[in-house]
Amino acid sequence: MAKWADTPGVSDQNAMITAGVGGAMSLVDAVRLPGEGQHRGSERITDMSSTTQTRPNKVATVIIPVVDQKAAVDFYTNKLGFVVTTDTPFGPEEDAMHWIEVGVNETATTIALAPPPPDYAVTVRETGISIQVDDIDAYHAQLKDAGVDVDEAVQRMGDPVPPMFWFRDHAGNSLMVVQ
Repeated sequence: MAKWADTPGVSDQNAMITAGVGGAMSLVDAVRLPGEGQHRGSERITDMSSTTQTRPNKVATVIIPVVDQKAAVDFYTNKLGFVVTTDTPFGPEEDAMHWIEVGVNETATTIALAPPPPDYAVTVRETGISIQVDDIDAYHAQLKDAGVDVDEAVQRMGDPVPPMFWFRDHAGNSLMVVQ
């Protein structure tokens, strides 16, 4: 079986990638090498190329339904350090809503702070969103100092689990920070 180090263009720096909520998998687990299926533990993930012609090509946007978009934008930009990447009005002019996305740096994945559909009850939720930072202790302190509802301390469970903590946004939705 080929190893990630044998794959052209793969360096030690990108040999591990974050997967899901705080877990990590090797690059071999994350991509299918030529002539191989994906393996994860004893489970084999089948090659679906023979059954479908179209596949997703990226995780583009995750959506958090929000009732108060102004408060959401204020929280995600001023407390967390995100930037607004899209703010487009839509719908009837008298009820104009906005499609608003926030992101970090120039990453492709954004968070849409979207108005809920009509008659949709917005509830507090565990979003499943994790944010990666280089210095988790400094970011934890920064959010705490800014009045963000953060866990009391950074959790350190040991390898391979990265240091992490949870925080709640302005509406109580939970997000995770990992290093």
